Amino acid sequence: MTGVATRPRRLILLFSGPRSGSNYLVDILNKIPGTIAVSEIFNPRAVYGLNLHPMLEARMLKDFGSQDALWREMRMSPETSMTRLLDGVPPEMKVIVKVLPNQVHARAMKQIIEQHAMGAIFLTRKRLDQFVSLRKALMAGDWFHADTTSLRPEVHCGGFLSWTAALEDWLRDMVSIANTAGIVDVHLNYERDLRDGTARDIAERLHARLAPLGIANSPDEMASESWYTRQDRSEDPFDKISNKDALRAELARIGYLDEALRAPRVGSAPEDTPPPDLVANPAAGASLIRQGDFGRLRAALYRIGRDVAPGDSRPEDLPSAAHGFERFTFVCGLHRSGTTLLHDSIAARFDVATLHHDSAPRSEGQFLQYALPQEAPFGGPGHFAFAPQMTPQPVRDRRRAADLRQQICGTWAPHTDKPDHPHLLEKSPTNLTRIGWLRSVFPTARFVVLVRDPRAVSLATRDERPISLDLLLAHWQAAHLSALSQMAEDCHVLRYEDLCEDPDRELDRIGAFCGLTPRAVPGPATEIRPSNAHDLRHWPDDLYFAPDLKIWEVFGYTL
Repeated sequence: MTGVATRPRRLILLFSGPRSGSNYLVDILNKIPGTIAVSEIFNPRAVYGLNLHPMLEARMLKDFGSQDALWREMRMSPETSMTRLLDGVPPEMKVIVKVLPNQVHARAMKQIIEQHAMGAIFLTRKRLDQFVSLRKALMAGDWFHADTTSLRPEVHCGGFLSWTAALEDWLRDMVSIANTAGIVDVHLNYERDLRDGTARDIAERLHARLAPLGIANSPDEMASESWYTRQDRSEDPFDKISNKDALRAELARIGYLDEALRAPRVGSAPEDTPPPDLVANPAAGASLIRQGDFGRLRAALYRIGRDVAPGDSRPEDLPSAAHGFERFTFVCGLHRSGTTLLHDSIAARFDVATLHHDSAPRSEGQFLQYALPQEAPFGGPGHFAFAPQMTPQPVRDRRRAADLRQQICGTWAPHTDKPDHPHLLEKSPTNLTRIGWLRSVFPTARFVVLVRDPRAVSLATRDERPISLDLLLAHWQAAHLSALSQMAEDCHVLRYEDLCEDPDRELDRIGAFCGLTPRAVPGPATEIRPSNAHDLRHWPDDLYFAPDLKIWEVFGYTL
């Protein structure tokens, strides 16, 4: 009987967040005999790191045909790509592959670990230092050699909390997968193991830490100078930012100051306790109430909808890019109100930039940014307007508003058909309850508020979601009451029924109000036809919902 040969396990995965010293570590590991270390081969922009190993890169390009084909395969079939990469490396060599958050889906990573991995390295860094380093690198536009000591970005508490919580959730998921697979895992810390000392000091520390993986016979194999250098010479993270007093006070207020100055420990015995995920574990909220820890409870509530979680509609990665946006038209209206129809009709008639992304439902902007929570954790269609988090207060600080505008536009720009166009058209149902916030961040914006008969909206929503009609009617009331309280001269209100009756008239009014320029060659026309009559035949006669204030009557509807 002939046995089936199994491939030796020689893959070591390096998990870390950006700006954790991972490139420096890869550079050190690459110098160890019998080891190949590659950088971000699963990066959503391009395959990075293979160029350090020309023979391996040449073989991979020969197999796939081109850099674009290789990149697509890495993104679409990471398990198969990893197998082919390992096949291209001599069998006696260990292979170390760096992976950053959300570059590989957890299901695919589980298969990679189960099939190939012999071990994993988890690299962490002090939370605030890492976040500020990332902000500075983005400001400088240089990830390796720029001296960023003099840069002083403004750091806002909400953005920092959301970012670090998402990173730590991902790291814990990877630890769980590695532990379930039974592979060796090693935990490194940038400040403790990589930052200080001579090359020999660092080599001795790493040799001791990495001994369970057996990737270096002696410190001498690792002790050589790296071409990577520290980009920021400041020691205190608060000295690296422009609003240090305000940020320190806010972190102290929510009980997160000490945690911000520590690195997460992502193993089985974490030394830090970030705010819990109340969606996955609501009992943790009850525990915080019993303890009287309302600071961490507020921080946990703030995280909801901002973290990228399993099943999130947002893409795995949202890179930032330059843009030319100066004016904005926001389409506002509940799900099933005709907002997609209106958005597409405006885009076909007028010269505007629009958003497009396969991962974002109907290419809505709410799924292509991290500054505002998305709707899903608050119930989505038929529920979201009940949550106070979906009606944020306007941003009063002008500098913060400008920072948010730049942040959002930066993540939108890579997903628009015309990033240099001055006028952006965006549509998200959640805009309806965020008019005031959007106005404060986008002061040149115009808002087109589309309203449809609440019975038609409720019936159409119930066709997709098992929600009672009385609750859907109450949601319509709550959403439009919120919108009414935020409307001003920059809002144009349009009824769906009027749009169906005379599309040309209503679209021309929108164009004039928003200052839109007609397209030289109109795009494909979207058919606009009434559908309320069909929907309303199914409205029950005995449904009773009669608040004293009937918002639908303000818009001219009678139930």
